[in-house]
Amino acid sequence: MSFFDANSPEEYYSDLQKHINDGTVWSFEGSVGRAAMNAIHLGCCLLGPQRARDYWGNTIPSRDDVVPGTPGSAMYVSEKQGNEWLALIAPELALEAA
Repeated sequence: MSFFDANSPEEYYSDLQKHINDGTVWSFEGSVGRAAMNAIHLGCCLLGPQRARDYWGNTIPSRDDVVPGTPGSAMYVSEKQGNEWLALIAPELALEAA
């Protein structure tokens, strides 16, 4: 399933997070990367586990490169959306941020 076909915000952001995690979101057209960055700044998604490069060669930091509590970190997602949301998009991190 593509996040373009999501039936709910939970599906959309969960699928978007999968593409952020594997780095593919940064190789899509610019509007998709901008949507991913917007989701990160809103606290609906977090940065991927490893650094990535976008189409233009810009470095996208990993979730470990940012300060906890700032956009892209698990703590930021938990603070903005709640630990239940974090468990939805990144179950492996939900307890860590609690």
